[in-house]
Amino acid sequence: LSSLSRLRLAFRNVISQRMKSLLMHANLDVRTSAMQLLQHLVQVENDELKELKTALNSHFFENATHLQPRAHAAALRSLKVSLRSKMPSQDVLQGYILPIIKGFVISTSPDVVETALAALAEVVPGLMFTAYSSEVRNVCRRRNDGIKSYERYLSFLCVNVGRVGTLTSDEVTHDVKHEFCSVTAQILESRIDESINASPSVCRTAYIHAYGAILHDLTEDEKSSKVRALSSKFGDAFASKYQETRGSARAALNSFVRTIPSSHVLDMLNSFISRLDQGSVL
Repeated sequence: LSSLSRLRLAFRNVISQRMKSLLMHANLDVRTSAMQLLQHLVQVENDELKELKTALNSHFFENATHLQPRAHAAALRSLKVSLRSKMPSQDVLQGYILPIIKGFVISTSPDVVETALAALAEVVPGLMFTAYSSEVRNVCRRRNDGIKSYERYLSFLCVNVGRVGTLTSDEVTHDVKHEFCSVTAQILESRIDESINASPSVCRTAYIHAYGAILHDLTEDEKSSKVRALSSKFGDAFASKYQETRGSARAALNSFVRTIPSSHVLDMLNSFISRLDQGSVL
């Protein structure tokens, strides 16, 4: 390679390494600039990005770099169609597709957020379990960003744990999946406890929805124990003097009972009945 070619290669490598964080940056202008740069890199003859060029066509970039949220939603819909047609490699999914989706998840437009989550639903079946678990851990570590949309992103990942790798030949042992779900459940428990112990207390529906989905891959004893523990917290929330606390508990409970294994809904009812028998107020 000539000195100029080596310099260009080094430049592309540096940009590629930073691209992931730029695509999901909290600032919209930064994300848009990163998308414009990625468009340029994809258009340049580059073996590494040939696969990405197939997934992200010119219409995608035209809409993704537009100012209007409706154009962003259109870009995500085209990405969704592309993913259904051909699933990119793990490197492309983790290095570009997921960061792009996360960038749109923090949009101020509800339509864009919902469309981004719909695109995420197309990605999950193509992820190897190691890539999926890594993504869940990364989102958990971003808790201090102050971006509530990431709660929904995390919840969506957890709710779709059963669809991970269905389009790959990845085989995950029961022990590996159980360990992942056990650790994730502990992380979610800490998030739930933090919000419940706040003043005023609030039940975060996204976390509780994710928690219910993760419980499916735990043992029966673990499920029963965790359902009873959370039922007690729900009971305390329903007895709160704050309307905000009671309202959030109702919404979270409705989400939780739709997610947990049906056999354990009875555990919740027994827990509530026990509180009433003891004279407590729900």
